[in-house]
Amino acid sequence: MIDLDMNHDEVSTDPVVRNMRIEISIQGYRNAISIGKDVIRLLGSPTHVCLKIHRDGSRIILAPCAADDVMSFKVPESLFTNHHTVFRLHSKQFVHSIMTENGMDLTLSYTVPGIYNEKKNVACFDLKENHLSEQRRI
Repeated sequence: MIDLDMNHDEVSTDPVVRNMRIEISIQGYRNAISIGKDVIRLLGSPTHVCLKIHRDGSRIILAPCAADDVMSFKVPESLFTNHHTVFRLHSKQFVHSIMTENGMDLTLSYTVPGIYNEKKNVACFDLKENHLSEQRRI
């Protein structure tokens, strides 16, 4: 069970972690969520990750998991060996639901910075801390 309530005192202070890009991007026009390679690297390069949404809809948690876990997604095998490979999850209903609940424009793309909890081995993304990352795509 993943604890979705993280305290900031549990955040990694490792200087290597601080220099990594812990982020996801939510792309309404593509109906997708892209997960950064550094996020997967921090989680220990698992074969599968679980995506959990906090009950109030304001945070996404990513954690390593088994292939048969609910909301598990297979990490592309060539993610670190082919620089063209990206980890992108596609679901119009899911993406639009997250964006609408957090006041995001469905035609835009947002970058959401995250924090890494080394003790729990999870990455947490506060959807209220999003940043517009691209121009309007229609």
